[in-house]
Amino acid sequence: MKSLSMRGRSQIFGATLAIVISIPAIIYSVDESAAEQTRISGAGGYTCRIFAERAITSTRLEAIQWTIGYLSGRITADPGAWHRDFHGVEGITQAVIAYCRRKPHAPIVEAADWFFE
Repeated sequence: MKSLSMRGRSQIFGATLAIVISIPAIIYSVDESAAEQTRISGAGGYTCRIFAERAITSTRLEAIQWTIGYLSGRITADPGAWHRDFHGVEGITQAVIAYCRRKPHAPIVEAADWFFE
C-alpha cells in the first residue's frame, strides 16, 4: 500500500475538517427551519373552505370546537395578551365563518389567530 504524501494528507485533513465543521451548521439550520413551522393537528389544519356552504356539518362543528379550545389555550397560556372581544360561542362562530369566507384557502388556525392580531 502506498503511503500518502504530506500534500495528500493535508488535503484529506482539510476536507475532513471542513466537513466536521459544517455539520453543526447544517444541523442548526435544519432545526431552525423546523422550529419555525407550526404543527397543527385536528380541525385546526382544515381549510376554511368547510364554511363555504351554509349547511351545518360535523366537520364544521369540530372546527368551531377546536377553535374555542385553541382560544382558551392561548388565553390560559398568556392571560395578559391582547385579543379581540369574544362574544360567546355564537360570536366566535360568526367571526370564524366571516374570516373563512374572505379567505377560503386559509387553515382554521389562521382564522383563530386572527383574534390575536
